[in-house]
Amino acid sequence: MTWLRDRVTHSEPPYGGLQLHEMTAPSVTYLCPRCGWHGYVRKIATINDDWDAPVCEPCYNDLHPGIETAVTYWSVQDYAYNARTPEDRLPFTVVRRRGLSGRRGGRAEMYRPHLSGDREVWEFTSILVEEARDGSSYDVRPISEPEARKIMARTRAKCLA
Repeated sequence: MTWLRDRVTHSEPPYGGLQLHEMTAPSVTYLCPRCGWHGYVRKIATINDDWDAPVCEPCYNDLHPGIETAVTYWSVQDYAYNARTPEDRLPFTVVRRRGLSGRRGGRAEMYRPHLSGDREVWEFTSILVEEARDGSSYDVRPISEPEARKIMARTRAKCLA
């Protein structure tokens, strides 16, 4: 990923081994090796100047000791009246919302099992925005991280079986 270094237009001062970099337009498609998020980015961070595995901006926020972050998890399932079998009533995935503590906004990401089965992949989703506006087409409820991990394991097993 050293090609990303050539696109840097501005770098924040390093904090320990952690440094945030802003890249030239247009945004690039990127898979964060730390959290598994996949999408377009304008900013990435390096740890100990390692350009082979830069992390996304929310991971930078998570790792920076001076930035307080908040993570919430939500289960996603079809409405009960759409269920044909008992398994259809179970949540089929998880949404994770990561943001800065005390601030509005953040990034909502939906869990998608990776075909290799060896890592997590999170993709942008608008489900929480839809739910806040007028209700989404899914039943969405807040859950704990251990509950989220159980749903993710079940989803991964079902998709990779």
